[in-house]
Amino acid sequence: MLLALPYPTMSFLPFYAAEDLGFFGREGLSIHCIHVRDEKERKVKLALKADLAFYTSVSTTVEAVLRNWGEVKALCATQLSLHFCTARQEIKALQDLQGRKVMVGGGASNNQILYLCKKLGWEPGRDITIVRGDAAGRIRAFQDPGISAVIAREEYTYWGLKAGFHLLNYPQEYMRWHGGGLCTAARLIAEQPDLVYRTVRAVVRATDVLNRNREEAIALALRRISNLSPEEAEGNYDILLGQGGYACAITEEGIRYMSEVLGLVKGSTKKVTLKDVADLSFLERAERELSAGNTS
Repeated sequence: MLLALPYPTMSFLPFYAAEDLGFFGREGLSIHCIHVRDEKERKVKLALKADLAFYTSVSTTVEAVLRNWGEVKALCATQLSLHFCTARQEIKALQDLQGRKVMVGGGASNNQILYLCKKLGWEPGRDITIVRGDAAGRIRAFQDPGISAVIAREEYTYWGLKAGFHLLNYPQEYMRWHGGGLCTAARLIAEQPDLVYRTVRAVVRATDVLNRNREEAIALALRRISNLSPEEAEGNYDILLGQGGYACAITEEGIRYMSEVLGLVKGSTKKVTLKDVADLSFLERAERELSAGNTS
């Protein structure tokens, strides 16, 4: 079976750990992580057709529900972001980005800056300049004096702090964003619930190991993410751990904010809840077993 990730990043380390450290194998599963660059809707369609067993984006699942792409569910997350962006010291609030240049990627970060523009009545290209960059481009952006902020996954904070940037929180307490996550078609849940459960349990166990074993996590990152130096892998890991570590939970607040962002940006008035986009029964069971010390 295939588990699709968009590209190698520290955010997805629990999935690499589940495969490389043998957690999938211990569950009797043959699941392999692959990198798939297809558009989000295409990944959902592949999951619906069973060409992919799993994909790795909670936000894609929220968008799929909002835009009626098909019945898919998020099963667990990998991390939770509490910060809108990493910005230069003179940027004290999100309103200070008006008239500035901001670097984003192609997914969550781009959607969030477009959401901010709509909320504040800004016109991209006139009130704010939005530039896109790949992973390497966003790292280089911290050295570009013309870039005032970078919106990216939490691990990019490492390069931002080195360059003198600071974290800018979301403006309201409920706002947060779930990064990667284990997601699948509702059909697979209905037809093979034990397989889905064992997959979630493997990811939960891998996540726990990563949060408790720094050296093993960094070694895995260096094997799987070729663009990272040892110093960068250590810095990325320490940033993630300092911000709560890898986290499987999916929250009501996160889904509320993500659905607001995606609904406004994608032109959907549909309201979705945690129950609409996630099935957390497998996660809850796996966490109970782990806390009870049941590793059978």
